[in-house]
Amino acid sequence: MGRLRLITNASAEQSAGLEEVSAEILSLQGLTQEGAAAVARCEVAAASLLGQASSLSKSVKAVRLRQGGADEAKAMVLHARDLVAAVGWENAADEFNEEHGPWHDRGMYIFAWDDEGVCLAYGVKPQWVGRNIYEFPNGSIDMVEDFLQKAFAILSTPEREGWVDYRQLDANTMVPVAKSAYIVGLAGGGFMGCSVVRNAAEESVDAPCADLTEPLTPAQAEALCASCDQADVCAGQTPASSAAERHTAETV
Repeated sequence: MGRLRLITNASAEQSAGLEEVSAEILSLQGLTQEGAAAVARCEVAAASLLGQASSLSKSVKAVRLRQGGADEAKAMVLHARDLVAAVGWENAADEFNEEHGPWHDRGMYIFAWDDEGVCLAYGVKPQWVGRNIYEFPNGSIDMVEDFLQKAFAILSTPEREGWVDYRQLDANTMVPVAKSAYIVGLAGGGFMGCSVVRNAAEESVDAPCADLTEPLTPAQAEALCASCDQADVCAGQTPASSAAERHTAETV
């Protein structure tokens, strides 16, 4: 009887052990199933994200900025330089001065001046070719001289190319706008380039303080500047003249 009791106890212990092992196996199977489900959910989420990324990429490719960017302006100038090297200046200039040609893209176009300030190319208004830069209506004398000084400083470097930041009068409102141009030197002297409008948020000083679409008399300009909270900054940009003189000059 004692031996049977031992066998019975051993059998019970073995059964309990098997039950524990079976429970562990079931637990592992549950974890495996949960892991498989999680992997499946990840695969679905990844596929969804890939689909969204593909859709976004197609949407972005269809969008073109109303104004060109700095990289595009630089690329246009470098391509223009390659064209000059390939076909000569005269043939290239004919293409640059086609108002609706391939060298006029949104707000970007090729311009060029010789070392005397005579216009050699001006894609947006080819009729201005041959005129001196000081005759152009979209810049005061101070603006033109600032632009030329910076441009020829670039041409004095070994690379003879680079960015110029300057201001120009908007052709419609006659309000100063901030622009950047990438320029490269020409073999016969002078330079050509392409410009883009800079972010207005970076140029708060250039924000119009009034409607300047009509020329101001000196008295009107003086009154305007007396009431303007940017008068001191405005005058400081052109030390040789008063703020009133600057407003008058920029609107004629």
